Amino acid sequence: MEEIIFVRPTIELKKMGLEYREEHFKFGEKVIDGAALLDELDYEEWLDRVNSNWNEETLRRDGVLSHTFFVIRKNDNRIIGIVDMRLELKNEITRRYGGHVGYSVRPSERKKGYATKILNMAKDYLYNLGITCIMVSCYSDNIASEKVILKNGGVLDRKVDFNNKLVHVYYILKEGENFRFKLIYPNLEYKKQAEEYIEEFYEYNSNINGVGGLDRFLKDSTYEEWLVKIDNDLKREVTEQKVPTKTMFLIRENDDMLVGVINIRLALNEKLRKRNGNIGYSIRPTQRGKGYNKINLYLALCECKKYGIKKVMLDCEKSNLGSSKTIISLGGVLEREYLDEELNEMEQVYWIDVDKSVEEKYDLYKEFLADRK
Repeated sequence: MEEIIFVRPTIELKKMGLEYREEHFKFGEKVIDGAALLDELDYEEWLDRVNSNWNEETLRRDGVLSHTFFVIRKNDNRIIGIVDMRLELKNEITRRYGGHVGYSVRPSERKKGYATKILNMAKDYLYNLGITCIMVSCYSDNIASEKVILKNGGVLDRKVDFNNKLVHVYYILKEGENFRFKLIYPNLEYKKQAEEYIEEFYEYNSNINGVGGLDRFLKDSTYEEWLVKIDNDLKREVTEQKVPTKTMFLIRENDDMLVGVINIRLALNEKLRKRNGNIGYSIRPTQRGKGYNKINLYLALCECKKYGIKKVMLDCEKSNLGSSKTIISLGGVLEREYLDEELNEMEQVYWIDVDKSVEEKYDLYKEFLADRK
């Protein structure tokens, strides 16, 4: 393959850039992936836009910090592609399916391996900027793009709908890098993600647990009222009916994605000692089967330790093997089983020694923690 390089757009490249765009149009492609709206704007307006997106000082209020390049073949100085690398995923579009990298190869230069090379170069470029977890996506029926992503180490993370088309979202992690997680106290910044989180449970017809009533408030009230509610939950006195409770979001730090929720009861009354216990939790349906709930529970135990809680009680349906495995993996010891007459389900009650679990499991989970000791 001939050598290709990334070249920042300039006014001197206008003629070549417009010829590149016109070839896509003649090929019937009105949308050019990774073109940062070159397919919609006049060249000068587009150039001003990509230049303003380059750094924080010039970034427009509605802009996304990004670096856009023409991909030029050195031996004949021809534009063979374009690539747009987003340095942050701060809006819904980039966070859900847009990702860090968009790119295109001109129609007459396809099936020559250029797309794989462009993504590889983009990957190294972002690694050098400290972005070691790269999100890329393609439509589910775009087999060629999928192969390009997989060749570059992409791992499928989730499938999302965009304009009634299925999009596959992948992550490419730098060697030695892991996803990292943290618990945060809910705030207004995560309103949209919280709404999407609950909506995903409805979409997958999945039971909602451990969210501190978020689903009810989004249905009958507002997210803002829910924030007030969880503040009040934390200030409760222990009574026969209520106990102080702390609800937190599990955030995947690499892409700032809300992947789980945990609800920690900071004390137990007689009612909770019989059923439900100290901790309830959930992971969004598209992120299950990845071990995230174990990390969620480990971080919850760390939170319990901060409050001086020595032992925690958890329960789960006996048929819920995933949940029981999670509890046992964190040191859960089965105390008893009972029949939940309301659900007509056998329930299992476990206890975990908080200090012991936090210390003994640290080496297992430290690589996945955003805040390490």
